[in-house]
Amino acid sequence: MDIQILSGIQIVADIVLCAAIIVLLRRSTAAVKERGGGVEQNLKQLRDMLNESQQAASRFLESVEESRRSLKGLFFQLEEKERKLKELLQTGASDSGPGGPAARTAGEPAAMSSDRYGEVIALHRRGLSGSDIARQSGIPEGEISLILDLERARGDSLARDQKVAGS
Repeated sequence: MDIQILSGIQIVADIVLCAAIIVLLRRSTAAVKERGGGVEQNLKQLRDMLNESQQAASRFLESVEESRRSLKGLFFQLEEKERKLKELLQTGASDSGPGGPAARTAGEPAAMSSDRYGEVIALHRRGLSGSDIARQSGIPEGEISLILDLERARGDSLARDQKVAGS
């Protein structure tokens, strides 16, 4: 084989390769044009997803803000209850001082200094149960049972003192 034949074969092979490349480029260009609407559709879906996520984020932030306001209200209610408890503790401490319940004589009418406690005892004497008294007076049942126990103990103490005094 001589060089001219080899050069001719090389030229024909190069022409065939160029033609194949041109055909592939045209096909890929046509495929991209067909899918061109798909890109627009994908962009629209992406925009929709972004809008949905922004709306969800703003709803979440509103919910967090509402929860914060609710917690703030609960905090203030708790602060108020704590303040009232401190006042009650101070009142209880002053009752145990001179002139308080411990300094009273047996002739005084009630063992409790508070009108509410006297009301609890009166309701109990009328036959109401502890839970009924709690519902009516707004005092917790535990406190009611403590009041009634103290009143019973006071009554037992008075009866013992009178028995000793009578002997």
